[in-house]
Amino acid sequence: MSRPGRPLARARNRRGHADLHLFEHQSQHADVPGRDTGAGATNGMKRKVYEHVWEMNQGFEQVLRSLKALDKCGGLQPGEIRRFEQLARENCAAANSYVLESIARLETAHAGRLFARRKVREQKRKKA
Repeated sequence: MSRPGRPLARARNRRGHADLHLFEHQSQHADVPGRDTGAGATNGMKRKVYEHVWEMNQGFEQVLRSLKALDKCGGLQPGEIRRFEQLARENCAAANSYVLESIARLETAHAGRLFARRKVREQKRKKA
C-alpha cells in the first residue's frame, strides 16, 4: 500500500485484476477515482504510467528479438516462430490499446474537472 499523498500505480479490483489509477486521494470521507491531488502528484503519476508503458513495450520488443534469434538457431519450426511473433505483436497492441484508452478516459475526466473550476473562477471574477 502506498503512503497518503503518493501516486498509486496499481490497485486490485474485486476480480483481482490490476486497475490503473493516476491519482491517489487523501480524503477520509470519499474514495473518488481520479481525484486531483495537485499538479505535482498528477505529473509524477503520469510520468510513471508512461514509463511503465514504455518498459512494457521494451519487453515486447525483447520477446520479438529473442524469437528472431531462436529462429536462426534451427531445430524449431519457422511457422511456429512466426505465429508466436504475431501473437506477441497482437498482445503488445492490445495491452497498449487498453492502457492508453484508460489513461485517455482519466485525462478527459481530469480536463473536465479543471474546466469546471476555471469556469467557476471566471464567474466569480465577473461578479466581483
